[in-house]
Amino acid sequence: MSSFNFDPYKILQLQPGCNNLIQITKAYKMMALKWHPDKNLNQKEYAHQMFLKVKQAFEFLKAKRLRDNYNEKMVT
Repeated sequence: MSSFNFDPYKILQLQPGCNNLIQITKAYKMMALKWHPDKNLNQKEYAHQMFLKVKQAFEFLKAKRLRDNYNEKMVT
């Protein structure tokens, strides 16, 4: 997964380094509702792409090992 254009915290509108799985899950649900293609009929294709990014960010951040590695690289 390329990191140059992928900031899971920004996508989910979370503070960088957030490790609270409850907050991560809440942010995912909020952003998934916001970008669900059925709720964005005027921009369905863009919403679909954003929805996929939101899902990818959530899958990434809920995996503790990936999240910890990403956070460590952000600090250095």
